[in-house]
Amino acid sequence: MIPKPFGYLDRTCSAVGLVGPQGYLVRDPSEYRIPTPPFLGCNRLYCLGCRKRVKVEPDPVQTGRKGRRYRCGCRALEVLQDFILPNCSTMRKQLGFPDWVCGSHPPPTFPFVVDGFEIGENTDFYRLIRHVFSGGLPDTALVLQELKRVEKVPPKDRKEKSLRRKMMLFAPVHWVLSLLARVAGTWAQEAIGDGIYRCLTESTSRDPCAVLIRARALECYPTPAADPWIYPWGFRRLAQILDGDMAGFKNIENPLERGFLDEHLRYACEWCFLREQEDDDD
Repeated sequence: MIPKPFGYLDRTCSAVGLVGPQGYLVRDPSEYRIPTPPFLGCNRLYCLGCRKRVKVEPDPVQTGRKGRRYRCGCRALEVLQDFILPNCSTMRKQLGFPDWVCGSHPPPTFPFVVDGFEIGENTDFYRLIRHVFSGGLPDTALVLQELKRVEKVPPKDRKEKSLRRKMMLFAPVHWVLSLLARVAGTWAQEAIGDGIYRCLTESTSRDPCAVLIRARALECYPTPAADPWIYPWGFRRLAQILDGDMAGFKNIENPLERGFLDEHLRYACEWCFLREQEDDDD
């Protein structure tokens, strides 16, 4: 069963992000934003007013400007810091923003490289995903850099501090979901989906690393939560399944029928909740 990263497999940005000089403007047209870190600046903007593509300044530092320049046929905007345009055209006009939307992103050209990993026909996606889930994501990965940048900002309260820890814990999940969205509609989508599913079902080990791999794999499946990227729902979904509550699993096959939720996975659930409580108590 192929998990869908929160429904964003139509190759359009979940929200139109404009980035300042320090923000990340995607270079490859196949990259686009889904509701997970990191914050990506769309490079395929389209103006509904003048019906033209929006040109984006790739490197404002070289021009000596303080902000990044965006320009279409009818508007120009200099962006000093990252922000998201309202999704509603009427609201954009009322607030004085340009009427820009994501013009959709083309599929990638295989093979391509993401954070040192080559993605192509010879890629063993199960081994790659398992490696990332078990802590093999390089420190240079954009998602880790973004979360570390957020981590430097003092949290407002204990709850926010706990959420940030969980975001760092599940950075590999965000990375895999971003990759899955990027290859949407290609042969690699099913291959990555199969790799995630194998990570969820193959091991019944009680080793903490194996437990974490299964929790992260489960995290890749859809949830009705309003802000799914902020909070790791994998732990709670484990508990829901074990309690017989399938309300959050309407879009995937019934995991209970596949017979892999045994006493070992119950142990995994208990172990994960223990870790969660420890984080909240710190």
